[in-house]
Amino acid sequence: MAFNVSNNYNTQIYQQANDHRVRILFDGVELEDADFHCEKLTVVSRIIPNGTKNLYLDNLVAKEATLILHSVDLAELTGKVEISIGTLVGNAYEYVPIGTFNIQTTSLTANQKVTLNLRDNSVLLDFNYNALPLMEQLNPTSPQATLKQILDDICSKAGIIS
Repeated sequence: MAFNVSNNYNTQIYQQANDHRVRILFDGVELEDADFHCEKLTVVSRIIPNGTKNLYLDNLVAKEATLILHSVDLAELTGKVEISIGTLVGNAYEYVPIGTFNIQTTSLTANQKVTLNLRDNSVLLDFNYNALPLMEQLNPTSPQATLKQILDDICSKAGIIS
């Protein structure tokens, strides 16, 4: 009796139980066969240091992700990216959201793989802010503002809700 290595390999590699799946949406449109296209997903939490400024946002925790895809149309990779991981429960997958991200950079390698560097909405707060114009607007004779007024101003400039 001969032992067929090729069939054994195919059984071990390609016919394993598929208990987990990744779901990726670009602007609400699901990437079809995301498990096939997704070569690697890495999500890292990082703390944005609050530095030496007077106003602190309490060490904002941000998420960064790197997503490597192959055999995809670059035109489809736009907008907000929602990533979820699903686990097979019974006959259906239950998905847990990993996060919603903004595309920071997109690079294409020679072997047609696309690397997306992603950041959550904390990227909207990555800008230099000067409170002096707000303080002068609120009180021209003695420039001052409350922390709440400054925070509201930062949020309005970033396009987020305080």
